[in-house]
Amino acid sequence: MSVKKGWQFQCSNTTCLPFATVSASRILKCQATCLAYEHCQAASFYQSTSNCQMFAYIQNQLDNMVANVDVTTLIVITGTRTPPGYGPQKSELLELLTQIRQGKISSSICVRLERLQTAISSACIEHLDFLNTSICPPTDWESVAVAEYRNTNDTGHYKSLTDVAKTPVLSEDIDYNDNKFKTFSQSELRDYICDTDISIVSLKDHTLATYELYKNGGLDWMIKENYRVRNHLEHLMKEAGTYQNWAVIRFVSSLLHKMVDSLAPAVTNLLVRGKIVTMGIFGHEETVIDKPMRPNEIFKILYSENIFGRSIFHAVLLQELLINIAVFMNTYPMRPNEIFKILYSENIFGRSIFHAVLLQELLINIAVFMNTYPQLFNGILKIRLGWILEAIKLELEHLKTDPDETVTLNILSPNSIKQLLDYVLSTDSQQSTQQGGDSSEQRSAFQKRQMDGAVSRVPSNFYEHVWSILERTPGGIKLCNILLPQQPTLSDMTDYELNFSLKIEEMLSRVADPAYRCLVVEMFEAINVLLKRNPELRFIQTLDVNYLIDEAVKLFQHQTNSKESYQDFYNLPISLVGGSTGYMIRVIINYLFNATIQKSDTNDLNINTNIDVCKIS
Repeated sequence: MSVKKGWQFQCSNTTCLPFATVSASRILKCQATCLAYEHCQAASFYQSTSNCQMFAYIQNQLDNMVANVDVTTLIVITGTRTPPGYGPQKSELLELLTQIRQGKISSSICVRLERLQTAISSACIEHLDFLNTSICPPTDWESVAVAEYRNTNDTGHYKSLTDVAKTPVLSEDIDYNDNKFKTFSQSELRDYICDTDISIVSLKDHTLATYELYKNGGLDWMIKENYRVRNHLEHLMKEAGTYQNWAVIRFVSSLLHKMVDSLAPAVTNLLVRGKIVTMGIFGHEETVIDKPMRPNEIFKILYSENIFGRSIFHAVLLQELLINIAVFMNTYPMRPNEIFKILYSENIFGRSIFHAVLLQELLINIAVFMNTYPQLFNGILKIRLGWILEAIKLELEHLKTDPDETVTLNILSPNSIKQLLDYVLSTDSQQSTQQGGDSSEQRSAFQKRQMDGAVSRVPSNFYEHVWSILERTPGGIKLCNILLPQQPTLSDMTDYELNFSLKIEEMLSRVADPAYRCLVVEMFEAINVLLKRNPELRFIQTLDVNYLIDEAVKLFQHQTNSKESYQDFYNLPISLVGGSTGYMIRVIINYLFNATIQKSDTNDLNINTNIDVCKIS
């Protein structure tokens, strides 16, 4: 854009009037706003009011301008507004970007993409176009320049980026408890710091000499006029960053009591994932963090006598460890090659070529939903991607308007799959919001059971309820020929720990049908309600959940003469009267009653008493 300071348009007709006026704190924002609108051809920035007027038609107004010291007019240069993705040179631009990403533009030109702060310490700096010398003088960049490596057989050019000399990385540690400067007087230490240049060789000695002054007077101890220990440590840390001397960086950072800004969120992230954090030095007292803490509280722990007082390095190293653990907890519990092997194994790729890609889409979308809508995962402990994919297929069949229409997941766009996933995970909310709407739009009881079973959703406190049942079942719980014994389960675990919940999920994972899995969950909940209201009841024999469900379906078939007993039973509502719960409760009572009869002699139980107290309301 061309800039005309002190000039504004003198519009002689209505077509010259601005089409929009926005507030802009700086002229740069006014310029960016105009360029963001494709039909904006010019903009006038008023410094006194911070207003930006944008014009669309100014062809006949360029010669009709008046002076105004408060206004700066910006005019778009013709031919410079073509978007990068369009125009006659689109293919050449895309090819250039592809070559840059690959790292090689031609046989003799190599490109390396890296963060500026990472690459600048090992680069030969000629000039930086974006650098404003009035703000940052060129002398500030002299320390990052390194010796040039040139090919003597060439005409002053580098052979490749790998020929550029790199700053050597030092791995020498710092022994601050035993160093040659301990016997120096303060005047000798000051003379050494002031008279010795900082180089890659003398950096460590400078650090130790400054440390001895720090011990005598702290960070505000004077080295020379208007130059304190704090100032010299800051300067040493910048030089150490240039030479990548990590020992000096960590040592000086600890002396300056530096702390990472994201440390408190990292601690909170670990806590919400059920982890307990302790800070301390091996073999000494540790501070336990079992609740979120403010940054200043963590700062006091790191730089206390227990940590900083025993090891200067530990105050910084513990911060690095904490940040890395939090990152690993969030991002990479498995390496990419391990996930690759799983996706393209015989169990997935060998059975369905599409699934290897669809599961990746699901995983990405679930991770997004987990961060943005965590309430969608209430009641879901184990995320079974294959079953969730099956749930999406079932939902796709349910949403079809034409029964003869053939729609598969493989032909849907990623956005459509994401929307279906959202709809499947919001089963409960969708059902509740549609209670007052058209009943044809609601899921049937069978579809609701399929959805809940496929996404492995269970009611709140479900695992605690199973624990309560196990406490009153000496023979253990049996499901799909897997026996969960009462002992040593109750003695080795607790009702609220994750290991017990995963044990129950392992048993539920043996169920092959999503709707049947939901019936198993309903049976556990019905048993829990019955035992909770009748605390004196016990299961004397092994609690066989599959047997109870089979008996409930047989009872339903006997009373209704159903030809497809299981299918019709799946369609029953979850209610005591006229629903699946009523049949389940009657079977449970009969199971308890028969068990009591079988063991009445040995347990001295009063059968009539048990019949009286087993009341269902």
